[in-house]
Amino acid sequence: TGQITLFFPTGSASLGSSGLQYDRLINFLDYISRDSRGRKVLFVMIGSASATGSMSVNQKLSRERSEAPEPIITQYLVNVPHQYYKVYGLGDMYAPKNVSLQEDQRYQNVRIIAVYDTNQIPALRS
Repeated sequence: TGQITLFFPTGSASLGSSGLQYDRLINFLDYISRDSRGRKVLFVMIGSASATGSMSVNQKLSRERSEAPEPIITQYLVNVPHQYYKVYGLGDMYAPKNVSLQEDQRYQNVRIIAVYDTNQIPALRS
């Protein structure tokens, strides 16, 4: 169905109630709402953190990032049946070490994948 990656400031797991990332999520949800035509939408949400800082803090941060979109999705998809199929954080597992801040910030995100059937979920690195 679709997917989106939302980015967070360093050390944050909040999307806020306005701003570019919030607007991108709302636009994605508008698309999902129109496209679903009454079908149940399954969401897979994968949080990630950069490799700076402690591993335990990054694990917690990535888990919080994976959960951050849930209240917004629930609020906007009131009339669209949906469920959170999998929500999990990867920590800093895939983030490169000793890179520029600009590259490092690419790993401060949550990837949201929306599907109608579990067979549609793309293969994910584990």
